[in-house]
Amino acid sequence: MASDSLQIGKTGSGVPWTVKAIKRKDFGDKFVWASQFIKDFVADYMQVDGASLLDFGCGAGEMALGLALQNYPARVVGVDISTDFDRLAELALENLDLRALPENLQFQKVRPGDVGTHTSKYDLIYSWSVFHHVDQKVLPSVIKGLRQILSRNGYLVLQISPLFYSAYGSVLSSVIKEPWAHLVYQHDNFESLFFNEANLPDFCSDVAVAQAWKPGAWDTYRTLNRITVPEILDEFERAGFKLVKKHTTTNFEDIPAKLKDIYIEEILRTEQAILLFQIQP
Repeated sequence: MASDSLQIGKTGSGVPWTVKAIKRKDFGDKFVWASQFIKDFVADYMQVDGASLLDFGCGAGEMALGLALQNYPARVVGVDISTDFDRLAELALENLDLRALPENLQFQKVRPGDVGTHTSKYDLIYSWSVFHHVDQKVLPSVIKGLRQILSRNGYLVLQISPLFYSAYGSVLSSVIKEPWAHLVYQHDNFESLFFNEANLPDFCSDVAVAQAWKPGAWDTYRTLNRITVPEILDEFERAGFKLVKKHTTTNFEDIPAKLKDIYIEEILRTEQAILLFQIQP
């Protein structure tokens, strides 16, 4: 992890940057913590330094930047269906005092279901809180596409949180605090509860701003693919991957009795999965 003293870009750019400038928690969590987690998670199997990395579903690119600046990768490429990464230079200036992005960091916009256009294969592909947003219809082709651009001895890290059937798997917990509410309530009642003006998200106290944000958040919930860990493992095995390492986190709140009669308890309690795959020999 980067120290809190002034750092010099490790990619040959010579541009100074410092974590002391970080103002936004979400930026810091991705740039510092999540990028370090990826490095540590694969440390027993490969080194990030000198490797070619792909960030699948990179968003604004904070994790990709974190890996590029705090290590010595040959290159880091981020792909996403949005162009949020166009804001990265501004975010980096605001939060790191970084005045130029490293030369080994690149981004490209892709179509939903596409993994992008690549001239060579990657030693490490990672995807952070993305796969539960991939449409069921294209999930097998996405996994196959990632396999095709992963080097023969490379690794793939997949992190999903929150898993849909977990306590707060609706991704709407900033508004609805009741665990498993999305599984307990009748759908239209759950929707009404979410859109009720009296129910404001944690990050906003302005009713007008909150109500303007809610339709997009609801659409994100509505299009979650509801995939479970066993289903993920099956999909990756079918695509020619083998599981190398598995880490999960669980929730121990009281499960509503009606849900215990319907769902497997492990599915309800598993809120996060972090999986490391390699191509089968």
